Amino acid sequence: MQKRGPFRLNGLGTAAILLTIAGMTSLAPAQAETLSLVCSLSQDAQAQLTSAGYPQNAQTQIHLQIDTDAGTASDYATYPGQTDNPTPVVYQATTTDQMITWSTPPDEDDGSVATRYLNRETHVLNTVDPDGVSTLWYCN
Repeated sequence: MQKRGPFRLNGLGTAAILLTIAGMTSLAPAQAETLSLVCSLSQDAQAQLTSAGYPQNAQTQIHLQIDTDAGTASDYATYPGQTDNPTPVVYQATTTDQMITWSTPPDEDDGSVATRYLNRETHVLNTVDPDGVSTLWYCN
């Protein structure tokens, strides 16, 4: 496990991915909205990372700006002790009534992408890294 990989948490399985994909099945047009959310890991996940020696990862927060009318999502992560100013990255997003989805551009070396799924009702963010590792974040 990397010490500074804010979108990586081992131990969360494919069930979260399957639930997320099931929620994406509706292709009905979605209502336009603008969302500003801050997302954190669950307290249990934070405790697991802290006890595993990764307290900085445990306190990582993901900041989201979603504009469904423009079809964009931007995100960046912050963590305790961070010395640089994070810069939001803007991505094209797909919006349905249940889900907002966006992915990083393909990696130049191997073409892999990381994908984000935000449930519009629950505000649970599922980040899936290029290796398929799913991490759930709870957003307010």
